[in-house]
Amino acid sequence: MTVVCGLFRLAGKLKPELEIHAFCKVSLTPGGKSQSSVAKRGRDIAFNQEFFFDNVLVEDLNEKCLAITVYHQSPQKLQKDVIIGDLFLPLKNLSELRSKKEVKIVEELKFRINSKV
Repeated sequence: MTVVCGLFRLAGKLKPELEIHAFCKVSLTPGGKSQSSVAKRGRDIAFNQEFFFDNVLVEDLNEKCLAITVYHQSPQKLQKDVIIGDLFLPLKNLSELRSKKEVKIVEELKFRINSKV
C-alpha cells in the first residue's frame, strides 16, 4: 500500500512571527510501523511524500486505520515536539481499496496547536 501525503498551509494558526519545522508521521494502526518525513523550515510549508506499507492484506482493511500526525520540531533539544494536527482514517471506510485502484482522499487535519506556539 502506498500513501502519498501532501500537506499545505500548516502555519495558518501559528503566531505570525514564527516559522515552523514540520515533520509528518504516517502509520497503520494497530501494530503497524510508522514512517516519517521532514519538511523545510518556513511559514508556508508544502511537501508531497510517498509512504510505502508492505504486506497489507484485504483482510486487514477492516481492522487498520491510517494515522497521520504532523509535528513542529522543537528548536530546543530537551523540549517535546509540538503536534500541529492529526488525522485518523479507518481503511474500512475506503471501499475503493478492495479493488486495488488508486484512491484519492482529501481530508483536513484536526488542528491541535496550543497557544504557546
